[in-house]
Amino acid sequence: MKSSSGHSAGAEELFKRLSPRQRECLRRVYLRSTSKEIATALDLGPGTVDTYITGAISTLKARNRRHAAELLHAYEETAGAPGNSSSKKRG
Repeated sequence: MKSSSGHSAGAEELFKRLSPRQRECLRRVYLRSTSKEIATALDLGPGTVDTYITGAISTLKARNRRHAAELLHAYEETAGAPGNSSSKKRG
């Protein structure tokens, strides 16, 4: 069964299980940032960033960090999630 955002209920549940930090790390991976760059931007250690990303890969059942980032990006693009550039008002 699909929700109003066009995703299956099971897929939506996977994305809802990601923490805000996991989402932020994946958004930055999508922009091709390294763990060290992400760590600097978020005032975290690179190992902590890798832990967030590894957890997200597992939660989303992704092949790797890039795949997880692409899955989140596609989900947020179609769901119109906050923090998504297409959902921000232009003025």
